[in-house]
Amino acid sequence: MSLLNDLALIDKDDTWKWSIEEGDDFSVKGTRSLIDEALLPLLHTPSRWLKTIPIKANLFIWRLLLDRLSLRVNLALRGIPVNSLICPTCSMGVEVRHHMFLLCNTVSNLWRKIIVWIGRLLQHGGFGDTGMITFLSLLLLAS
Repeated sequence: MSLLNDLALIDKDDTWKWSIEEGDDFSVKGTRSLIDEALLPLLHTPSRWLKTIPIKANLFIWRLLLDRLSLRVNLALRGIPVNSLICPTCSMGVEVRHHMFLLCNTVSNLWRKIIVWIGRLLQHGGFGDTGMITFLSLLLLAS
C-alpha cells in the first residue's frame, strides 16, 4: 500500500510515445536506424535501399549479401530435402552463391549479357549513374 502513496493521477487523455528518437514522434528512419544499430550489428548489412533501382533488385542484393538466396545448399541447411547439391545449370559444382555468380559458365554468360545491357542503359541515362554503379558494386561485394 505504501507504493500507492507516491502515485499521482492526472486527468489527461492517454497517449502513445515513441522513445527511440527525440520528440517522441515515430519515423521510419528511426526504426530503420534501430534495426541497423541494435538488431543487425554482426551482419554489417544495413537495411537501406537504393532508390534508383527497382525494389526487387534491392531485395535480391540484400538476400545475396546475407546469403539467403534459395540455392540448393541453403535449402539443405534449412532442412529442405533436395535431390542434389550440384548446380542444375552446369553440373560442374555445388550450387552456392560464389558458384552461381562467378564460376557457373552458363550463368556467367548471362551476367555478361546483363552487364552489357546495363552499360547501354548507363549510356542513355537508364537507372542513373550513381545508383547503377552502387548496384554493381554491391553485386561484386556479394560474390
